[in-house]
Amino acid sequence: MDVNSSTMFQGSYTVIPEVQHQYGGGDAGKYAYINGSGSGIEGGGWLWGPKLDQKDPNTASGFVELPQYNSPYTPDKTYTVTFPDGTSSTGNYQPIPWVSRGKDNIRNFFKQVFCQRTIYPPLPAMTKVHIACPQVIFIRKGLCLTQA
Repeated sequence: MDVNSSTMFQGSYTVIPEVQHQYGGGDAGKYAYINGSGSGIEGGGWLWGPKLDQKDPNTASGFVELPQYNSPYTPDKTYTVTFPDGTSSTGNYQPIPWVSRGKDNIRNFFKQVFCQRTIYPPLPAMTKVHIACPQVIFIRKGLCLTQA
């Protein structure tokens, strides 16, 4: 039985640009995720949204809460968010705290990558053991994703 295996380490950028950590995604100080197709005030990738980590004593978390891509989706309930300028956004994603997710997000994303590929040949028809072939394993930041 022949097994073919290869391992690759992919380097990261040598210089990571300085980025701001005070404001999140959005546009004109607003952000509201509606459905991911641009229906909300998602900013199209702009970082001109609301300031992060702002306290709000009127919410359960104690922070400003906005509907985000990872908010719980409840099709039978609507949520309305009112922005400081008086405009509002309504949708089915529950608002969650608008807080920073870490100061080194860019650096952590571009860490060195380890990829391993192992190819097992097909076994004879009478063999009772089944092995996915080929198998590619990607490991990034402690996560292991397998693609057959």
